[in-house]
Amino acid sequence: MSVDMAALRDRVMFVSALTLLGCGSGSGDGPTDDAGGAHPGDDIGGDDVGHDEGGPRDTATSDTSATPDTGPSDTMTPPDTHVASSCDKLGAKGTWDDVTPPGVDESTFGVAHVLVDPNKTSTIYLGTSLSGLFKSLDCGAHWVHIDTGTLGADIDKGSVGPLIDPVDSNILYTGSLYGTNGLFKSINGGVDWTQILNGEVRAGAPYGGFVGHIDMDPSDHLHLLVAWHAECAAPHTKSCYGETKDGGATWKMRDGRTEWIGGEGAALQFLTSTTWLFSSSSNGMWRSVDSGGTWTSIPDATIAHGSGQLFRTSKGAYFLGSANGMLYSPDGAKWSLVPGSGRLIQGVAGDDTHVWSSEAYPYNPPDRPAPFFPYHQAVQAAPLAWTTLDSPKMSSGGATLAYDADHHLLYSANYWEGLRRVVAE
Repeated sequence: MSVDMAALRDRVMFVSALTLLGCGSGSGDGPTDDAGGAHPGDDIGGDDVGHDEGGPRDTATSDTSATPDTGPSDTMTPPDTHVASSCDKLGAKGTWDDVTPPGVDESTFGVAHVLVDPNKTSTIYLGTSLSGLFKSLDCGAHWVHIDTGTLGADIDKGSVGPLIDPVDSNILYTGSLYGTNGLFKSINGGVDWTQILNGEVRAGAPYGGFVGHIDMDPSDHLHLLVAWHAECAAPHTKSCYGETKDGGATWKMRDGRTEWIGGEGAALQFLTSTTWLFSSSSNGMWRSVDSGGTWTSIPDATIAHGSGQLFRTSKGAYFLGSANGMLYSPDGAKWSLVPGSGRLIQGVAGDDTHVWSSEAYPYNPPDRPAPFFPYHQAVQAAPLAWTTLDSPKMSSGGATLAYDADHHLLYSANYWEGLRRVVAE
């Protein structure tokens, strides 16, 4: 989507201050009217794709079973061009700037999701709680509230966690946690949205699609996994999840292990097309090498209200945030907890040399005095040696981190501390 920069600089969106209904302590807490959310059976409306709201099943749903993939999909064709536009008035190296969009209510969970467009790195997206989705074309200097078209009001009702398609940056996905249930897709840069969960998935998912986590296959941009922020009901296991292999046109509901509780904080993450991680605060972390057919427990992985971000290096190693600190794997099979890497790690990002992490939690535990220094860093050549990064003291670090290698900018979405930006190297 093309946005006139002069108009962007003149446009400041102020949003009414609202009070966010926070995630409950039990796995059964769901959206309520106070959060503007829909209840089971509510008609969300809009131009739904691939299902009939009036029926519990979609007979056109394709069979995307747990059969292992034969190899990387050729649909993950990299873009033809990579644009590194200039960004003015960046601070000196190591200087942290608050670049939160005007009008975002930071007294609630504020901001939790930040994304850098991989094809045009000066463009960033910010998902907020109850203020919607924001976009900047100049590394966070100026912002526009972007989800103003179809179903934009539904997305604004909850916490927005966007995911960007690296093949076509105009395609985005998001849920609206504790707002309108379902998974939404935009094909015009986040302005207009459609509801893409089909009837089978919405009939089996908690609250008709209480999306808590989405992830994209690193080799196939049409292959997505969606986990829920509450338990599934019979006939599914409590930790059921949704899978699509065609960008949301068709879906299949999948079941996890019968003993998994799932619920709040459940997440599914791709290592490769066929090797996945499942994690939850109730069940720790598990690994599957056959697209969810069988699972093996990973020791030492304690999850707090969901795992942290997963960062894969260009050499095939992995870093994953957890409650006890940073988990490291040289190959995706063997995992170890890095001593002295912090705790309650959520934000993780890096480049070809460095890895950064951040301590954050939606409910600051009483045993962690605030403010504190939330950021840590390591070089990939020494993945077990982590040091604390110089920064202002904060009461929360980044729930997500994003790194722009073109401008050497590290972004941190810090809940009620807003969006922070630093020239990292």
